[in-house]
Amino acid sequence: MAWGSNTNIANEWARRLSANDPTFVSLHILSFRRVTPAEFSTLFVAVAHNRTLRELYCSGHKLDATAVQSLADALKTNTTLTSINVGNAEFGTDEKGSLFKIFCGGLAENAGVTKLDLENKGLMIQSAKVLAGCLGKHKYLTEINLSRNNLEDEAVRIVCQGIAANATAETPSLLCKLNLSMNSIHQNGAEAIAQFLRHPNIALAELDLSDNPLTVVGATAVGTALASNTSVTSLKLSGITAELETLNLDALESHLSTDRPTAGDLALAALADSLRTNATLQSLHMIANDIGSLGIQPLTIALTSNNTLTELRLRQNKIGDHGASTLAEALSRSANRTLRWLDLAENGITGAGFKHLMQCEGLEYLSLFNNMINSYVEAVTLLPSADSHELRTLDLGCNRITAADFAVLCQALARGFAPALKTLEIGGNVRNEEEEHRKWANLEEELVGNRQGLDVAWKRVGMEGH
Repeated sequence: MAWGSNTNIANEWARRLSANDPTFVSLHILSFRRVTPAEFSTLFVAVAHNRTLRELYCSGHKLDATAVQSLADALKTNTTLTSINVGNAEFGTDEKGSLFKIFCGGLAENAGVTKLDLENKGLMIQSAKVLAGCLGKHKYLTEINLSRNNLEDEAVRIVCQGIAANATAETPSLLCKLNLSMNSIHQNGAEAIAQFLRHPNIALAELDLSDNPLTVVGATAVGTALASNTSVTSLKLSGITAELETLNLDALESHLSTDRPTAGDLALAALADSLRTNATLQSLHMIANDIGSLGIQPLTIALTSNNTLTELRLRQNKIGDHGASTLAEALSRSANRTLRWLDLAENGITGAGFKHLMQCEGLEYLSLFNNMINSYVEAVTLLPSADSHELRTLDLGCNRITAADFAVLCQALARGFAPALKTLEIGGNVRNEEEEHRKWANLEEELVGNRQGLDVAWKRVGMEGH
């Protein structure tokens, strides 16, 4: 990787590229570097016949027509570059889209790039049409990042059609990862994505739709499409908004109680229905979706029969103790040993919910960061110590745990609670007082003596980022 610091660094980069320096495989030019469009043009000319560079990252830099044309020409001949990210936040928004059109013209004739990163390039409907035309010709992309643009429903539909234009039974699409997070995708765009997922010759593995106003109907369409999908292994879905009074809830009566469900509950219910038959999805992120205990109910039904989901992230929701205990009971009752990674951070869970979650012996990672798991003397005395418990990482950071609480937990661990545990994250609980630090340090010393190999991380102070 080349970062550089001297004033003639652009010329040095160009020299190394022209000489095919075998150690020069990645060029990252961060946005704070002062590189002129003319210098970029010189660099791109050198890329044309280079056979060593694999990764080119010039995001955040403004390019002119000459520089972009040099890059387009280089892409037509270079076959070793595999990853590219160029242009600033206006790259796709110039009046006629000429710069982006020039770039896509070169990319369309390229035979080596597999990863295209267009995050925060100001892409809109016109640039989406240009990109779709390029994608209809370029047959080698495995990853496309379109995050943080201005893509709305029609633009997303056009991009999906462009990708699908390449996909036939003889030459199926190679695309594995698609990131559409942080755009402006609503119901119609989500439905276009759902249709895209049903394409028989597209085998997308990872899809990120985070932070889009999909609405419940749109999110449900995506979730329903998973029922028959056999390729998606990872789905990230957050930022759901909808007016619930406009929705027909009849289809959910078999799963949800008479209490009013949230938008997140409804979307999770649709996904849960798909999980009952889907045998491919391994990772599901539904962070910050206002999911309550009602949404957990259909999920628990699905998990009793699902044998492929290994990672579930429900951070920043509202499932509480009732939702936590419902989920834990389903996992324990069904002997589900497939789900290994569970993130329930920031969900209003107390020691009561903690007690139930610790009955899930198949979990290897459990995050309960920033809940209210303290004063749990009774809960800890009921925790399992069976040899079959597989928990390796437990995160209890920022739970207002006192030294007295920590002492109880240390006693349980010394007795054999969570015998496979290797990492206890418990920072953000200690008051920044000398006496308090002394108590925690003594408890840690005694615990580590009893449980050799256990890493106890408690010295983070307060509510730090996590």
